[in-house]
Amino acid sequence: MPTNDDEDRQLRSAALQNANVVLLARQRAERELAAERELLRVTLASIGDAVISTDADGRVRFLNGVAATLTGWSQAEAGGTPLDQVFRIVNETTREPVENPALRALAEGAIVGLANHTILISRDGTERPIQDSAAPIRDVTGAIVGAVLVFRDITEHRRAERELQSSEEFLRRLVASSQDCIKVLDLDGRVQSINACGMRMLEIDDFGRVAGECWTGFWHDAEQSVADRAVAEARTGRSSEFVGFCQTFAGRPRWWDVVVTPIAGAGGATEKILVVSRDVTERKQAEEAVRFLADASASLAELVDYDTTLQRIANLAVAGFADWCVVDILDAAGNRRRLAVTHPEAAGVSIPRSTDAAGVPHVLRTGEPELVPDVLELDPATALEGAERIALLRAWGVRSYMAVPLSSRGRVIGGMTFLSISVRRQYGPEHLRVAQELARRVTTAIENASLYRELQEQDRRKDEFLATLAHELRNPLAPVRNGVQILHAMKLADVRAARTLGMMERQLEHMVHMIDDLMDVARVSSGKVVLRKEWVDLKSVVTIAVEASRQVIEKGGHEFTLRLPPEPLVLEVDRVRLSQVLSNLLNNAAKYTPHGGRVELIAERDGRDAVIRVLDTGVGVPPEMLPKIFEMFTQVGSSLDRAQGGLGIGLTLVKRLVELHGGTVTAKKRRSGEGERIRRSVAAGLRTLR
Repeated sequence: MPTNDDEDRQLRSAALQNANVVLLARQRAERELAAERELLRVTLASIGDAVISTDADGRVRFLNGVAATLTGWSQAEAGGTPLDQVFRIVNETTREPVENPALRALAEGAIVGLANHTILISRDGTERPIQDSAAPIRDVTGAIVGAVLVFRDITEHRRAERELQSSEEFLRRLVASSQDCIKVLDLDGRVQSINACGMRMLEIDDFGRVAGECWTGFWHDAEQSVADRAVAEARTGRSSEFVGFCQTFAGRPRWWDVVVTPIAGAGGATEKILVVSRDVTERKQAEEAVRFLADASASLAELVDYDTTLQRIANLAVAGFADWCVVDILDAAGNRRRLAVTHPEAAGVSIPRSTDAAGVPHVLRTGEPELVPDVLELDPATALEGAERIALLRAWGVRSYMAVPLSSRGRVIGGMTFLSISVRRQYGPEHLRVAQELARRVTTAIENASLYRELQEQDRRKDEFLATLAHELRNPLAPVRNGVQILHAMKLADVRAARTLGMMERQLEHMVHMIDDLMDVARVSSGKVVLRKEWVDLKSVVTIAVEASRQVIEKGGHEFTLRLPPEPLVLEVDRVRLSQVLSNLLNNAAKYTPHGGRVELIAERDGRDAVIRVLDTGVGVPPEMLPKIFEMFTQVGSSLDRAQGGLGIGLTLVKRLVELHGGTVTAKKRRSGEGERIRRSVAAGLRTLR
């Protein structure tokens, strides 16, 4: 049986074992706690935010490296120091102290959320904007044993915010100051915003009138489908642009240059649609005015008679400048004649030709233009147009009209009226300027046409006079010629009489030749010359011409050279008239070449043309006279000895006969080459037989 001593030893041994077990457990717990604390310290030291922990009295127990950097306090310096000395914060705007979030967490036992607009003042006075939050620390029993404070430097974030705000403010100012109409639409194309300039341009007094409205509904006819396509393109991320017509909300016609662009969100998908519109009405009107006036000028340049040309001008006006165009002309007696009334077929109505609802009477009476931009705004009770005229205009659907005078040399000779029924066209001062410029050009064309007709009439009378003169001169020449022939047959013995008779005979032949030329010119001018064309060898024609001119050439003592191609050169010509042309050229060359000179006739083929040149070594033609030598009565030099007794119609006859054959005739002065004295060249081109 064990004794009491044995029991004591057993009890002590058991107690010692238990104590060792407890010690080992405590040591292991302390090691684990130390490891956890080290892990927590390392973790807190490693995170990017600043962390400070306190005890229950608000004194600093721990701060990580980020907190040390931001506050300027080290762990050793801050340990046991009241938190409000280490973590000094003020309001960014008021600079007043801000309640410490950790102390508030200790007091309230609750998490204190992020504070905004807080400035941390470090130990060295450096200030930084921060975001902070705090939470209480509780033990296992739930008692508050401290607080943890987490904060971060948001200097870069705040700078980015300011830059973003500055950028957004710049964009707002840019949009506000833009001279374009800028709209933002949702993906359905409904209006979300319009800048101030856009409100003015569209003449919108209250944004509420268009907020949420479909933008494409602002457009007319074909432009609406174009706008629909542009919005659809923007939804898919593609930009587009177009030029279209759209009235303002006050009903004024405007043309717009439009760019539609998608606005992408953060994910890259289209979230909104940007529409930038620029008013290009003036540019559009200027382009139309330039095109209209250019086309009108081209038509006026072809003016043959009033009716045809003015009708064409009216048609041009209707194509892009008016819906109706009326032209009235006053004759010499002051009676009015309406030459052109036109309107588009699609209008469905027409203005009665005998009715004056627009400003024609006023314009014809005063010579002043009349402009009515909007007929609907006229007050029948007070407007100068009068109630009856206004009623007629409105009945015809006329929205705007203008009338301008046609004035020639201070006298009104007519007027032009332009009327519009389209919402796309409202006449203003710029349209009036175009109409006045057109009226000026029309008046000039009418004046030129009148002068041309007068010249034609004078030319016709001149031709009649020349024909009559030539005919009357030939009548007395017949008995004179007979008398000369009788005297010549008598073989006068007196030498002086015989010499005088010879002189009379030569002068008589010269007069007959001039009168024949005069009659030929009159016949050609009046269209009475009929060519009897046949296929002939040029050589036979040249032989006749040379034979006819031989006496003149030999009389001048000239050397004559004839050069023809070796092969036959067959032409379809009037043999007599072409030989007359060549004879005139040879005679002219011989007359104006000093005694003992040289005359050449050269013919050659040039493709399908025959070129005939008559060259001489005469006095030459001054450069300023070259374009004129084929005109009627033109002579080189004014002295009688140079004129050689001619009328200056020989080359005129040459030109007209050659042109009747379908050829051309020119003259030029050639430069002298070595050993060559050729001064003048006349060439005629005629079609040859292949």
